Amino acid sequence: MQLPIVIAVLAAFVAAQGQADAASLATWRLAVASLAGLLGPAMAWVGCLRLAAKMPQERGFAGTAVVEADVQALRDLAARCETLEKWVFGTWLLSILAMFSLGQWVAMAQSLWNVQAWPLGRELAAIAPVVGSLLAIWGAFYWLEERLVETFRGELGRDTSGTLLRFLWLQTRQQLGLLVVPPLALAGLIELASRVGMSGPSPLGGSSNAADSWWMIALPLGLVLGMPLVLRRLWKTTPLPEGPLRKELLAHCQARRCPVRQVLLWHTGMRQANAAVVGLLPRLRYILISDRLLAVLTRGELLAVLRHELSHLKRGHLLLRLAALALPAAGWLAFAPAGGSDVAIRPGGEVVTTVSLAQGAKDAWGHPPSLAAPRWASLAFPAAMLGYFVLVVGSYSRWLEHEADLEACLDDQGRFDPWAMEDLADALRVVVGGDEGGWLMSWLHPPLSARLAFLRRAQQDAVFVRRFRWRLQAVAVLLIALWLAVGWAAVLRN
Repeated sequence: MQLPIVIAVLAAFVAAQGQADAASLATWRLAVASLAGLLGPAMAWVGCLRLAAKMPQERGFAGTAVVEADVQALRDLAARCETLEKWVFGTWLLSILAMFSLGQWVAMAQSLWNVQAWPLGRELAAIAPVVGSLLAIWGAFYWLEERLVETFRGELGRDTSGTLLRFLWLQTRQQLGLLVVPPLALAGLIELASRVGMSGPSPLGGSSNAADSWWMIALPLGLVLGMPLVLRRLWKTTPLPEGPLRKELLAHCQARRCPVRQVLLWHTGMRQANAAVVGLLPRLRYILISDRLLAVLTRGELLAVLRHELSHLKRGHLLLRLAALALPAAGWLAFAPAGGSDVAIRPGGEVVTTVSLAQGAKDAWGHPPSLAAPRWASLAFPAAMLGYFVLVVGSYSRWLEHEADLEACLDDQGRFDPWAMEDLADALRVVVGGDEGGWLMSWLHPPLSARLAFLRRAQQDAVFVRRFRWRLQAVAVLLIALWLAVGWAAVLRN
């Protein structure tokens, strides 16, 4: 359910930057905001309680007394839980959007508690109800999961004190850490720079306008380069113990000319089967392998997953995704009207006015052009960005996943290896599972059936592979051209 969370966090940050009309504040808006924040958790707890009431009596079998009725009952309950989860997160997302649009939650917080005077006050006030309602929803499903374990597995004989808190903390780090911490860090750095009056000579000897431009580029670039250090602390990771597997994984990285600094075991409480290679710089590059993936995959399947992740690195997929993701924001900063101006008096008495691009970016972030339009138009900007993320960035990301799958099936000489394809297919069946989840749930990754069909066609049709690679190259060239146009527009503005 990552997409609803992404949309809600995006809506929260957009709402935090809008301007509120104090005259429009009313008691009914406060009621709407409050009810919207409670709707998702209430639905989750009511649904979980109803499912728990329909559970059969505790089985208490010792592992050998499993009968077909037990297995079928467990499958039925699991299917009902998945259906409930989809309805809960869909309702929760709509309620969060209603909280920010109709309820004007940020305006309420600004009026009641003067949050704009706090450091990152508006951002924290906007993200607080998202996090709080998510914790309540996760708590409901954790309680239901515990009831399922007790019913179908008997007593576990373990101390559960503090387990709920550990589960909520783990979910927060994994589901929200990467979505919330980097934007807050970037906003905090920009706010700090504006408070201390960041200015000075630019690296190219230009005015303070150019210096501000460099700061606006350096801050997000520094976050991107340092993201692996943030990730390994946001997500619970430890170095993979020394042994043959660790040596083989590192040797595989060297053979693929993608050296990494360390192999990390990603602790998810056996809830996620996933792997990743993070980091643009070799000395800040890590392999992350989840505990569940390490437990369920064979050696060949694990190496197939590693080849898939290394293919993302070799083909520059991270940079391409970032380029596609940041293009609308960069275009707006390049073509939007300039922001504030600074007035300076030279020793000779000459008055000099300079336009600050950093202030312009701050104004553009705080006042999207649609906010000057009627109320309905204030939703156009985040809606357009959301549509771009889901349709354009999502489609492009699915193409890149297909390319990584294809690269994972090639041997060291670049020839298609049927055995490698079988290992990857088996690994995908374990990682993805049988639930397709709909196109919204697979907006960044193709469904399992589409990935397997792509590999089968790639094995049989070389022309199809050439056309697919040509299409990806054309998109990469288009991205480079658009970024050059944005950069040239920014230069002309200065």
